[in-house]
Amino acid sequence: MRTAAVFLMVAGLTLLPASRTLAQRDKPQEVYKILGISVEGNTLSDPAAIIANSGLKVGDELVIPGDQISGAIHKLWSVKLFEDVQISIDRKVGNGVFLLIMVKEIPRFERIEYEGRNEISEDDIQKKISLVR
Repeated sequence: MRTAAVFLMVAGLTLLPASRTLAQRDKPQEVYKILGISVEGNTLSDPAAIIANSGLKVGDELVIPGDQISGAIHKLWSVKLFEDVQISIDRKVGNGVFLLIMVKEIPRFERIEYEGRNEISEDDIQKKISLVR
């Protein structure tokens, strides 16, 4: 009896995404004007560079649902500086929207600390190991 209940629950969960997809297809597209774009989560990357790399611009028209947001996320992924990228509508004002780009940067190499190098100098080690910041 337990097996049947688990099977029904699993079957029900697998049907949910399909029904949501059908509902999204029937939903009429809405067009908004991008009034502003802000960035959160960046520590080393310049917010203007993140916005530029997304391909989204203030004044552009944004179709929801559409491919512009997913395309912007793919463009930011291709830069290979972020391990997580999310774009959401921060707020709506009339027929315009303010977008929020949330990123989580990939940890970057900052410095080398040498220990126990009595016989080899730091310069010799750096010549043998070509690490780029």
